[in-house]
Amino acid sequence: MSKRWQAPDITPPGRQICPLLSLTSNKYERQFALVDSEKHLNHTFRPANEVAPLLKEELKTALEHLQEKLKNFKETKQTFDDAAKHIKAQTQQTMRCLQEEFERLHQFLRDEESIRISALIEEENYKCQRMKEKIEQIDREIESLSNNIGTIKEDLDAADMPFLQNFKLSKDRAQFTLRDPVMPAGALINVAEHLGNLKFEVWQKMMEIVQLTPVTLDPNTAHPLLFLTDDLTHLSISVEELK
Repeated sequence: MSKRWQAPDITPPGRQICPLLSLTSNKYERQFALVDSEKHLNHTFRPANEVAPLLKEELKTALEHLQEKLKNFKETKQTFDDAAKHIKAQTQQTMRCLQEEFERLHQFLRDEESIRISALIEEENYKCQRMKEKIEQIDREIESLSNNIGTIKEDLDAADMPFLQNFKLSKDRAQFTLRDPVMPAGALINVAEHLGNLKFEVWQKMMEIVQLTPVTLDPNTAHPLLFLTDDLTHLSISVEELK
């Protein structure tokens, strides 16, 4: 019959095993504690019923720290989620403001374009009317000259006696002169006036409706009770929120 195995004696020379030990080593089937105790200053080990509560308190403190960190992480995540939604809202609001501002500029340019096109058409109508009058005048003068030339040709073809009788009148017709028609000054469209420095002149006029704001308010740093105007130059307080 085999002899039952017994754990070897691992007690250091000159030391004794404390009878209060309660932790068990699976390897040696011997009970021992882990750290020194005030009640066991001369012992190598401390009893488990003294060590465990202390270590549990230590572990609880570490657990509370982890739980607080988890809480902070969740709160931070919620803040990030809210920020992501706010970013989308900011994008939509800023896009709307951009579109409105550019629409004002576009409207200004459309109005300026309309004014300048109207001025061009007005000049066209005026100068076309003047040109029409000049053309009608020249038509009358051409008709008069043509009639004189026809009459003089008939006089030249007449017999001697009728020719001599009408000579003085024919000579007056032949000496009848008209001023040569000339193009009136400024008859054409003043293209240079309409197109010269166009962008610069429009920009100068645009300066009348825009202004430089030396201070721009930052909505990201504004208090929640403050409301900023779309151009970020003025603010107001929410009275409802204060109530």
